[in-house]
Amino acid sequence: MQLGKTFLQAMIVSSLFLCISSARAAADHRAPPGSGEVATYELSPAAAYYEGCVGACKCPVKMAGMKGSFRLSRLAPEGSAIRWRLDDLSWAVVAPGGGVLHRISGTGTYRIDNTSGMHRLVLDIRMDDREEVRLDSGDVPGGARFPAISIPVDQGAACRDVWMDIDARPYPRKDQALRGSMPRPYISPVSSCSR
Repeated sequence: MQLGKTFLQAMIVSSLFLCISSARAAADHRAPPGSGEVATYELSPAAAYYEGCVGACKCPVKMAGMKGSFRLSRLAPEGSAIRWRLDDLSWAVVAPGGGVLHRISGTGTYRIDNTSGMHRLVLDIRMDDREEVRLDSGDVPGGARFPAISIPVDQGAACRDVWMDIDARPYPRKDQALRGSMPRPYISPVSSCSR
């Protein structure tokens, strides 16, 4: 009887240790700022570029595909938001025949609010030799799809505007490794231990 009780106590202590270790491992995946956590992202075929008139203005809207990549680097959190910086942005707007219409370079920031799941992308880009412009998605739903980033951004002009549907994935596919780097909004890291 004493042996059974000792065994049961050892199992409870062991299970508790595993739960604590799992929680610490989950916290470690949320690496502190400056940890050097960087990933290369590639635009998917769903990424699109639009240029034309909006609202009451009358002119055609041109649409084209986009190709390219950028680097995503972890930044310090800001309140309940997890943040990343986009660097080495190198995109091409491509015509249906494959020719390059515009070359885009720049930087940006991406954030996900960990309590609401809303995400936001702000880009400061140069198209060809034009002046730098800012495109902003505003806070929109969809952050739970991370590490995939799928979000529309636009210049916000009143008449003639430029907007893009950004759709990007880690390259090479590192979804599982990156998924651990963002605290999931509604899941406790020890929830499986409390059942």
